[in-house]
Amino acid sequence: MKAGTKPSDSVLVLGSGAIGSLCQLVSKRLARLTVGTEVDPFRKEFASEIADHVFYPQELTLDKVYEINNNKKFDIVVDAVGNQLHVGFEMIAKGGKIIPMGYDDSYEVTFKSTTVINDGISIIGAVANHSMISTALKFAQSIPELEQMVTSTELLSDYEQAFNGTIGYHLRTGEKLPMNSVKTALIL
Repeated sequence: MKAGTKPSDSVLVLGSGAIGSLCQLVSKRLARLTVGTEVDPFRKEFASEIADHVFYPQELTLDKVYEINNNKKFDIVVDAVGNQLHVGFEMIAKGGKIIPMGYDDSYEVTFKSTTVINDGISIIGAVANHSMISTALKFAQSIPELEQMVTSTELLSDYEQAFNGTIGYHLRTGEKLPMNSVKTALIL
């Protein structure tokens, strides 16, 4: 909503976890074209049911972008991973908007301020706005597909297994694990 998405816009959502999938659902309702990326096969498959196109990150080249988006870059790019703004700057059209939404406090990106100024690129960082909650909830009621985002349920006592399958690594050891959920509901 902060992006001011118009029906003529093309949107790229980098990452298809819970935040990225939600952004794709909203974009699909508001924009002309919704494209996602995802490294995990489970989440990529899930996102392909939402977005118009979903790619592994290495597959989304500028040539592919031009092919699927009328020979232009994206109007809006959302970094739902937290470490993909450098990709956002490569994929954003003149006059476009980049929205960082994922969190990775170890990630830093550099860019030329003259490029942002000359190309009229907006970076929208004020996404956690509590005054938007009621508007977002009303909008969410119009998206019955939101229920699809909960792809598994686990007992509260099995919370560690639930988190491991949602984040793709073992909470205690850091061992990489396959993802098997976009969002897990914990039940008593």
